[in-house]
Amino acid sequence: MRPLFSFLFFFAMTLLYGQNAYPEVSNLSVQIDPNDEIVTITYDLADADDNDLKITFWVSDNNGQSFTIPTENATGDVGFPIQPGIDKNITWDATGRLTGAMDYQIKLVADDLFQLDIQAIVDQVDSNRLHSNLEFIASPRHRFTSPGHLGAVKDSIEQAFLAADLETWREDVPYGNYTGQNIIGRLAGTTQTEKTYIIDAHFDTVSNSPGADDNGSGIAGVLEILRVLAPYRFSKTLRFIGFDLEEEGLVGSEHYATNNISAEETIEGVFNMEMIGYYSDEPNSQTFPTGFNILYPDQYATIQADQFRGNFINNIGDQNTVPLQTAYANAAALYVPELKVISLTAPSNWLLITPDFGRSDHAPFWIAGIPALMLTDGSNFRNSNYHTVNDELETLNFTFMSHVVKAIVGAVAEEAGIEHSTTASADFSVTTGLDNTLDCKFQLSPVPVDEHLVLSFGRCDFEAVTVQIFDLTGKLALETLTQPILTKTVDLDLTALEAGTYLLKASNGAQSISRKLIVN
Repeated sequence: MRPLFSFLFFFAMTLLYGQNAYPEVSNLSVQIDPNDEIVTITYDLADADDNDLKITFWVSDNNGQSFTIPTENATGDVGFPIQPGIDKNITWDATGRLTGAMDYQIKLVADDLFQLDIQAIVDQVDSNRLHSNLEFIASPRHRFTSPGHLGAVKDSIEQAFLAADLETWREDVPYGNYTGQNIIGRLAGTTQTEKTYIIDAHFDTVSNSPGADDNGSGIAGVLEILRVLAPYRFSKTLRFIGFDLEEEGLVGSEHYATNNISAEETIEGVFNMEMIGYYSDEPNSQTFPTGFNILYPDQYATIQADQFRGNFINNIGDQNTVPLQTAYANAAALYVPELKVISLTAPSNWLLITPDFGRSDHAPFWIAGIPALMLTDGSNFRNSNYHTVNDELETLNFTFMSHVVKAIVGAVAEEAGIEHSTTASADFSVTTGLDNTLDCKFQLSPVPVDEHLVLSFGRCDFEAVTVQIFDLTGKLALETLTQPILTKTVDLDLTALEAGTYLLKASNGAQSISRKLIVN
């Protein structure tokens, strides 16, 4: 197994925006007076261009998953304009806003309000990288006939998420006697963290197909979008997902949509890629489900006028998704005018009237009332290699694929609010005699680590934890089982590890969470 790509974020950002450096926040600290609940925040602020900056801060009571505690009464070095300097100070009266014995997180955002060139970002999408990623992916990925390559692709997706500094984890998906796994990576938003856009594709195949188009093309798209967008900050959260068990009936996405959207989170849109690589400029290469010409006469007429060529991307949504459809179509027209887009809105009774519109991982989100796009080349209505041994890399058009991906990059940048900002965070605790149970997540310290690592698990309600450390080739470098955990910490001696980047996994038997680990 090999990593799919490497990230040279700092170098790329310097090339693109060397004329305007990002703000820097350092020495952030938080103190609270428990008697009057006055919170004092101090920090240093630098900007190489000496710009006035907009400073906001946000407070979370759920380990950074959302920042919804009101802070509008804060005074001091907050708001706009704030000049760079040291010993900046914010005072916040938190009376009545911090309840219970609970840990909190403060996030401070420094934004110079520089307008990023979205066209330049869109143009970073590279068809050669799509091809390179798909070279590795395109081979059967089925739980019974090809579990080895299925596992290798899952590992590579996970490693790509970790390399991009995403919060990364695997979600177990029960399916009979088998357990699949969705691979999830989260890039937290700066100022609207609780609002999320999902970029996804499924990575499994039917038993006998290399699945280049279905759906290696979609996964290659996810990874290329990740590569382009991960160096930037966004007002809203981005979540990248590789879904498992789509070919068994949307099992992975249904499990996710049913079990993994918290009450604090609003999914504002889903960009689901389902076969985005097959293109044909031959007349009569595009066919349709029965009744398409009756339901969509305008779109049918447009395709008919072009002699039914399969040279466009289908932009499919339900009634709830029309604004997102418009956003994608507008992004394509603005940033990728060479891409032909056919937008199709499913009727409210789509399960009966247009069941073909529900054949991918967007459908569980439709059922949950969440806006979701299916971006597709048309599956078997265009690609005769669908679900066969002939669904191979050589049959795909990577220029077309890159155009589809570019339009997603443009739409996400617009809708999620791309920013030229920097964030810094700090934790603090308040004890008022009440008891609360924290989410079961862990922190590493110090970061990076030299020889001794401490994992802090908060108030997790489990009796044992297994910690595994893998190198980037997937080789197990260290494993330990601690039972029981009395102090909620695990101490690890890492003297046997060479300097480098590793993947650390901690599991309590029901949940597995991964973190990138850097050893000096």
